[in-house]
Amino acid sequence: RSVALKYSSMEEVFDMAYTESIAYEPFPDRKINAAVQKMVDAGNFAYVSEGIEYYQIVRTFVREWLEKAGVAARDDQAAAFYNAMRKSSKGQAYELPSLDAPDAMVNLLSTIIFAVTAFHELIG
Repeated sequence: RSVALKYSSMEEVFDMAYTESIAYEPFPDRKINAAVQKMVDAGNFAYVSEGIEYYQIVRTFVREWLEKAGVAARDDQAAAFYNAMRKSSKGQAYELPSLDAPDAMVNLLSTIIFAVTAFHELIG
């Protein structure tokens, strides 16, 4: 798909894709264009309204799952995973907050699950 671009142009595109990335931002928190928001409010843009609804279902599942996991959800391996993901988001438009932030792990895991289910269904 990028064969029409010169190498330097491809580098620019990939650099921009990294710095503008909001991949880890929770779906309900993403900014929506005012015109699109009007369609959402009128019930004419299910991608957003149903997407938020589905995200909340996933988030509830993840929260309950982590609560049932007990200390394993907060052990050194869980922290190492989260901190590695946080490090990978440095320099992006949305950077993951500190693990100490409320719902940090819940939001990250919910966003990952949402991406591989809802986005995959929409795109794939």
